[in-house]
Amino acid sequence: MSDVLRLPPSGSFVGEVRKVVAALAEGGFVVLPGECGYLLACAPLDAGSTEEFLADETSAPTLLLSHPDAACDYVGHSQWSGPASRLSRRCWPGPVLLRFSGPAGDA
Repeated sequence: MSDVLRLPPSGSFVGEVRKVVAALAEGGFVVLPGECGYLLACAPLDAGSTEEFLADETSAPTLLLSHPDAACDYVGHSQWSGPASRLSRRCWPGPVLLRFSGPAGDA
């Protein structure tokens, strides 16, 4: 079952954020609008939802990171050094979408 949350015009989204967090904590998926398109989110520490999320081979997973240096943990130093690192540092904390050829083990 899917629910559509309507954001109140008051600008206070505390209740809606709690519903999103609860859905993720229960192993569900959430679709969020972003400046780079819509994002399908799941809780990365929930093995069941992560496996289901990664089972769809038609799209690569997207990670939302809090700092540019965190990307190195996922794509490996060889892919992260150079232009990708410089670009992300110039754009952060704005919306930046970088695509890599694969995880650290595949590079």
